[in-house]
Amino acid sequence: MKIVITGATGLLGRAVLRELKRVDGFDAVGTGFSRAIDDIAYLDLRDGESVRDFIATQQPQAIIHSAAERRPDISENDPDATRALNVQATQTVADAARSVGSWVIYISTDYVFDGTSPPYTPDAQPNPLNFYGRSKLEGEEVIRESGKHCILRVPVLYGPSPSFDESPITLLGRMLIEGEKATVDHWATRYPTLTTDVAVVCRQLLEHKQSHPDFAGTFHWSGDEAMTKFDIARVTSESFGLSADGLTPDPEAPAGAPRPKNSQLDCSTLEGLGIGRRTPFQQAIIEVLKPFLSW
Repeated sequence: MKIVITGATGLLGRAVLRELKRVDGFDAVGTGFSRAIDDIAYLDLRDGESVRDFIATQQPQAIIHSAAERRPDISENDPDATRALNVQATQTVADAARSVGSWVIYISTDYVFDGTSPPYTPDAQPNPLNFYGRSKLEGEEVIRESGKHCILRVPVLYGPSPSFDESPITLLGRMLIEGEKATVDHWATRYPTLTTDVAVVCRQLLEHKQSHPDFAGTFHWSGDEAMTKFDIARVTSESFGLSADGLTPDPEAPAGAPRPKNSQLDCSTLEGLGIGRRTPFQQAIIEVLKPFLSW
């Protein structure tokens, strides 16, 4: 099976490409933009002609569309750029996929929900609170209209990374390592989810599709440990023996783009199919942050 992964230089896309390259019978091709190096194909998803030409040349059986603007505050402050990537580029990918008969896995977000009635099943009514969530919901609608599709909603992600800045989870790790003094959100309940676990889910979805050709729909995957950002920092500090004395819990809703208080995802549909993997947070965060520590 030929598979194209957009955003393969990003936090999730890297993990997906790495996972699929290990599978016999999968021919995975990653695309990137500003960080396209080595075996990653340069592709500007905002350039419709280039996207159509690339997909027509590759003729993939599946496309995993993970490229997106994922930062809520950036999205709120620059809605045009966010829409160009999260909606318009998604439309381009969907059209190109349809032209070659490719199945699309579209990575979406728990932020399509308002956080007032968790846990959310895949058929729950979305009600995004910020522009990022609205743009991803529009992307979902584009994918649904395109025909063959799978929408996979995930929450806050963390995973192996060359820098702290790719995830709010690893940014907390940097605060602890550097002994930074800051107030940390102790209001919203999050479910941190490891990118390598989501990559396994993507691989399992593709394998399920191979044996069930009509497989499609909207699905959820998430870690199952409920934590505020302050809880995450506390567990991380305990895992490494670092002091968290400089971090103060903030029980108020954070400033910036509005966030859902608890957008827990119900993952029972995929669990019922035998799809999924969860790595305990304390185990995973040690592996993720270890490269940044000199012991």
